[in-house]
Amino acid sequence: RGGNDDISLRINQGEILKTKRQYQEAVMLLVQIRNEHPDELQHNAIFWFSLADAYEHLGKIEEAKYGYAMAAIIDKRRCSKTYTALQTLSMLLYQEGDLDRAYYYITTSLHDVIRSGARQRLSLVTGYLSIINGAHEQQQQEVVEKRNIIIAVVSLSAIMMAILLLLLYRSNKYLAAIRVQLTDSNVKLRELNDKLERANKALLESNKIKEQGGH
Repeated sequence: RGGNDDISLRINQGEILKTKRQYQEAVMLLVQIRNEHPDELQHNAIFWFSLADAYEHLGKIEEAKYGYAMAAIIDKRRCSKTYTALQTLSMLLYQEGDLDRAYYYITTSLHDVIRSGARQRLSLVTGYLSIINGAHEQQQQEVVEKRNIIIAVVSLSAIMMAILLLLLYRSNKYLAAIRVQLTDSNVKLRELNDKLERANKALLESNKIKEQGGH
């Protein structure tokens, strides 16, 4: 028990450092506690929230998200419905543009707060929800608009393709008719050439006969 009291005392020292804006020193102290008491801190949501808050003030967002997530998990396991870790995590995700997860976490927090009857926390959660929900709805609307644009482009492309295929079909049909006409013309031209050749031969024979008769 003395060990837990010592951990709580040192966590409070970290909180005091944060009130003095000495966030780096607070992180160093809390990380030291984590290294010395890893097993005990697996069930201490206050520690993880405190560490995450210090990291957030230093701009180390990934570390902060991890700490808030750990605190939220511990609160969930302990059936604590008045936690703030998940709410804070949802706002960090909102700020990063991860609106789907932010929306899911904040609505989960809202349901838990309502079930717990912690009315004093309800206004905070609903405030977060209003901000995240507005952004989430806007994102969903943008997704719908982009989808509609894609559908319109695809539909227009399909119509243009159909028109091109129809024009191509008609062109091929026209060219086929022209080829038939050319084939008929070539046949008739060959027949005409044959007739001319026969006429020329007949004329030559007639001229030879006349020449022989004159002699």
